[in-house]
Amino acid sequence: MQLDPRLIRCLTTLRLERLLVLSGAGISAESGIPTYRGENGLWRRLDFEKLATHAAFDSDPRAIWSWYRERRDGVRSALPNDAHRAVARLAAVAHEALVITQNVDDLHERAGLAPEHLVHIHGEILETRCEACGSVSDAQATDGQRGCRRCGARAPSARMSCGSTRSWLSSR
Repeated sequence: MQLDPRLIRCLTTLRLERLLVLSGAGISAESGIPTYRGENGLWRRLDFEKLATHAAFDSDPRAIWSWYRERRDGVRSALPNDAHRAVARLAAVAHEALVITQNVDDLHERAGLAPEHLVHIHGEILETRCEACGSVSDAQATDGQRGCRRCGARAPSARMSCGSTRSWLSSR
């Protein structure tokens, strides 16, 4: 998706009081991050109950960690696209801005969106959150081979699993 430069120029010259952006998987699809339910979405070819639930993690943590490493590598190699950059530019010129995203990637941030203007409602795949102490750390290739750096307990990715009742918003 190529955004018309005239539209971006027009929008960024506005004096925006408040800006609210709701962002979903489509914004990152052009950057190569697969959606979950779209035409070529992850859940069209994979069984989410075997990959994205606490039960799956409990039954085969090695497979789940492998899947997360693969997805994290994809996120790390992806680049923000014009839409990510446009959202960041709009937020920068607004008096108040909030971007609420379902995406677990960091492409909004890498496009220049200030973290204080962003809420990841499904968590962030490049972070690992301990189930026991709540400690959050940057994801490492060795995640899953050892426990939490702070308390030693297992530490799944800081993204919301299907069936999870934990409020990731309340932990921020």
